[in-house]
Amino acid sequence: MTNFRGFSKPVLLIDFESTGFVKNAHGDVVDPGEPTQLGGVLLHAKTLVEEKSFLSDIQADAGKLDPWVLEHTDITPEKLANAPIRKEVAEKFLDEFGTDLYLASWNVTFDRAWLDLLMQAVSRRGTMYDYHHIDVWSLAYAYLCQHGRADVVRSEDTFQLFGQSARAAHNALDDSRRTAEILRAVLFDTGIQS
Repeated sequence: MTNFRGFSKPVLLIDFESTGFVKNAHGDVVDPGEPTQLGGVLLHAKTLVEEKSFLSDIQADAGKLDPWVLEHTDITPEKLANAPIRKEVAEKFLDEFGTDLYLASWNVTFDRAWLDLLMQAVSRRGTMYDYHHIDVWSLAYAYLCQHGRADVVRSEDTFQLFGQSARAAHNALDDSRRTAEILRAVLFDTGIQS
């Protein structure tokens, strides 16, 4: 894809952290938890250079925090208790970026569902965004398959294969920036590390 000429609108890469999923004995998700952090980076439509960024914790029920979340993110019960409510986060997010853009994320299904929930707090519908979304995992996986690496499916493994350092802790803004790096690498065909 070395002939990439840009998108028709800026691209907003988003990432959410959450309290964690609650699964039943069969492994089915019975409670998706609550969003706890939102990060985003707005990329220029043609160059994919970061133009703006956003990071906010989101008030949530600390009693729902999965032990994995406490171990692998920078979320704490104290941060959740003092975080802005969903309405405040949604208003700031809309003020910062508007809606005339394409949404993208590592896992667009997951992040889009959380964004729709967040927008409900300000009585807005997710349909205010263009319905064309960019799922960066899908693009990256297709790229990896073209290069003989169909075995790489997890985000951490993908990030490292594209030359990124290991994550110290999951953070929504850091993950958005890491995803932006992958998007640029795939679209500009800058390659993967051997």
